[in-house]
Order: sequence, then structure tokens, then C-alpha cells
Amino acid sequence: MPYCSNCGTELNDGMKFCPKCGKRVVNESVGDFNNSDFLPYPEEKPKNKFIIPVIGGLLVLALLAGGWWYYQSHNSNNNKNNGETIELADTSVNSNDVISAVGNNVDSSEESEDEDYEYVSTYEEGMAYVCSNGKWGYIDKEGNLVIPCEYDKTEKFKDGIAKVKKDGQWGVINKTGELKIPCLYEEIRDFREFGAIVKKDGRYGVMDKAGKTVIPCISEMPAYSGFHEGLDRVVIGGKCGYVDRTGKIVIPCVYEEALDFEGNGMALVLRNRRWGCINNKGRLIVPCNFLFFDLKLEGDVIKYKKGEEWVALDKDGNRVMYDSNSIDTSENDD
Repeated sequence: MPYCSNCGTELNDGMKFCPKCGKRVVNESVGDFNNSDFLPYPEEKPKNKFIIPVIGGLLVLALLAGGWWYYQSHNSNNNKNNGETIELADTSVNSNDVISAVGNNVDSSEESEDEDYEYVSTYEEGMAYVCSNGKWGYIDKEGNLVIPCEYDKTEKFKDGIAKVKKDGQWGVINKTGELKIPCLYEEIRDFREFGAIVKKDGRYGVMDKAGKTVIPCISEMPAYSGFHEGLDRVVIGGKCGYVDRTGKIVIPCVYEEALDFEGNGMALVLRNRRWGCINNKGRLIVPCNFLFFDLKLEGDVIKYKKGEEWVALDKDGNRVMYDSNSIDTSENDD
């Protein structure tokens, strides 16, 4: 008798399809099989695809119902005390207060709250800046308001002074609230030995802590690095030059770049993309014909490379003798 090659069902002669699995009967002799030697594929039972989603949905509903019951019972207990209703505190935040705090660069980790102020910073030199109605002032360690809250922004005291901003302009005050530098500047940078770089009407200058003008606001860029040999750099018309301590331009602004004087009366300058050297009188000692590494300021001389040799000049342009072995040429070798 023939058998189905798929499920092993016994087939009658002439059948084209298996009555059990429906597989087409191949017209070939498959031989006789003993039922005990052939185990047909077990019949698969239909699976219920909806049991797991239904159980999951029921669990979610149960959790939601439990959470709602807990919230209602907990809220009811908190709002009742001996039959009296307790009003919840207003925890809303005034957006203006947040903006004021951010604008004043307040670090939330340093803030503390005071009943009279929206914000109180940490103390620096015995003073803390505070905010009241969106304006900033200062209190002392006893909590006394020593500088009224009238500024848009404030910074911490350093060396007895602090920068403040009012009506969009920066100034500097002391601990009594006296304006050492009036609020007339678009920018005031940190004070250094030579003063602080300030910006007014798009130009940069320098002022000291007492409010005295060191260099007028004439430079297009904050190129100041302090006075070296009585001179500091300025940039006018996109070119560099030097001013003296009175703010007078003593070396014209004709260079693309100008470095500080180094205590030997000389400084390197760049013009037409080539480097040269000037002295503190503005005289060009070495013409601007060299690459940067072909010039070296060493001690009281300027050395430049001419062919395979080095030439040394003093600040007056006089040629001087030197020890050629003392020149480091490692950066100039091809």
C-alpha cells in the first residue's frame, strides 16, 4: 500500500491528494511501511493568540485602578485635619524671577533664600548680591542692604570693587556703592595689572580701578596686553600700532601684526605678510622681508638669516659681533 510522504497516512490506489494533510501524492512507489516504523507528524493544536494580550490589559487596568484609589485616599488625608481644609502652598515660580536669576549668572548651588529677597548669593569680601523685584544690589554679613537694588546685573566683589550693569551699560562700584567707573560702557573686562579693557561706541580702551582713563577708547580690537617699555598695542583701521601711557599714538598703525616689546627696545612687526623689527622709537631696524623663523630676538640684539649666515643688529641698527654657535638653527634647516 502507498503512504503519504508527508504525514505517513495510508493511501488508496489512485489517490492524487492525501486526505489528511492535503499534500499532492507523488506517483511513485514509496514501498510498504510498517506503521510502527513510521511516526507521522503530530497534529498541531490551534493556539489562542489573544490570551496573553488580554491578561496584560487586565493587569494594566488593575494597576491604574489601584493607583487612582491610592491617590484619592492619600490626597483626601492630606487635605483634612480635624475636619478643617488645609490649603496647599503656592509653589509656582515667577518667570521674571527665573529670567533675572539666569541673567545675573546666579549659580543655584550657591543661592540661599531670604524672606526679603528672591535670591541671595554667597558672600565674597563680606558682601553678597541680592535680587528684589528683578533688580540687584548688595547686603553685608549682617543682612543690611548697603547698596540699593537698582542694577540689572551685578558681579561679586574682588579687590574692593565690583562690576554692575544699569540701563544696558556697565560700570564699577566700590563697597559703599560709589561709582568708580560710571555705567557708560558696553563691556568691562577683568582688571589686570595695567587696568581693565573697556568698550565704548564699539572701540576699546583701558581704565584703572580708580576710574582713570589709561588709554582712550580708540582701538578697534582689544589688543592691549599691558605696557611694555611704556608702549601698548592698538588697532585702528585694521592695522596695529603703539600708544604711550597718555594714549597718544607714537608708532603709526601700519602693521598687520605687532608683538610686545621685550625689554630690549625692540619688537617684531608684520607687514605685507613678512616680518621685520622696529625699535621703541618706531624706527624700522630690519625690513619686513623675512619669514617669522628667520628672525630671532636674543638678548639685546635682533638676528636675521641672510643666505646661510646670520646677521646681528642692536636696537639702533648697528651690526654687532656674536657667537654663531649660540644661534639655534634647528627650526630653519630644510
